[in-house]
Amino acid sequence: MNSVLIFAILVALLSGAVPTSATAQERFRVMEYNVENLFDTNPDALSDDRAFLPQGEQQWTLERYWAKQGRLARVIAAAGGDVPVELVGLVEVENDSVITHLTRRTSLARLGYEYMITHSLDRRGLDVALLYQPGRFRPLSSENLRVRVPEGVRPTRDILFVEGLLPTLDTLSLFVAHFPSRRGGKKDTNALRCQAAKRIRHKVDSIQLHRPEALIIIMGDLNDEVHDTSLSESMGVVPAEAYLRRTDTATASPKALCELTPICEDFPNVKGTYYYQREWNCLDHIIVSPPLLNSAAPLFAPTGKSRILAHPILVEQSGTPLSPEVRPRRTYLGTHYHGGISDHFPLLATFIVNGFE
Repeated sequence: MNSVLIFAILVALLSGAVPTSATAQERFRVMEYNVENLFDTNPDALSDDRAFLPQGEQQWTLERYWAKQGRLARVIAAAGGDVPVELVGLVEVENDSVITHLTRRTSLARLGYEYMITHSLDRRGLDVALLYQPGRFRPLSSENLRVRVPEGVRPTRDILFVEGLLPTLDTLSLFVAHFPSRRGGKKDTNALRCQAAKRIRHKVDSIQLHRPEALIIIMGDLNDEVHDTSLSESMGVVPAEAYLRRTDTATASPKALCELTPICEDFPNVKGTYYYQREWNCLDHIIVSPPLLNSAAPLFAPTGKSRILAHPILVEQSGTPLSPEVRPRRTYLGTHYHGGISDHFPLLATFIVNGFE
């Protein structure tokens, strides 16, 4: 019995029943989360992590580290409810150790996540990682996509590219990215984010050349919004609703990539994933190729939207009860320990798996 068939049987058993019809449907969820400087407390000779050491500027102690890990585990578990989220993309993680601790030494251990992580040249040592449920997603290959920057410019994070099998045995192509920040000014750093976007676009074009109906998901903190140049021009991203309306040449193109529009069901006044200087920015994204908006596709985004998760553990409020001002509860405010998980809210997208072969 070949390995692909074994995987298909395992998926069916883990899902609780063997589907008897090609029209069987079930959920498949994808989560993206910038977890704000998930460093361990050990010095790294290859990167500048001095601020996040017990004697460093942030006074990052073991107690604070494990408190953050425990809270992060609770958020990921809560996002899934009774069934774990299949894929979780994490941004701003230092190394294998912090992901091993998260998946093996917190309450998340019972959920059986496996993971992949990049090993970038980022000066602070930050990477991106993917957690996955091995009974629901079977990795076939992975690659670190390096983003070229001009000489003299500090290196940025690699992009994690993974291809694997869905429960239907169709291939899913997946990117997890953290584009260069706006530090130094949005305009002055725009070219760096455009370069990262072009790196993804080049890989997407290569995939679509051989598989025009490829199922592709791109997620991460891209440090720009959907209308900014890096996404709209360098990567060709449009809002999913605009693509479905196909009102102009750009949105009608089969080469377009479609952002699942983020909405917050918990607090209507939350208009993004990141709150800075009293303004919302939607810097985090879950972006899909057009076939994922087709109800007949093996994997289908039925609403064309992603949810901004603003659960009580993630938020702090000010203002009045009738008009609360809600924002993410950060781990730090400058160098002051604030006790939250992250300065970003996570995103969650729910897909439908259409049938089994």
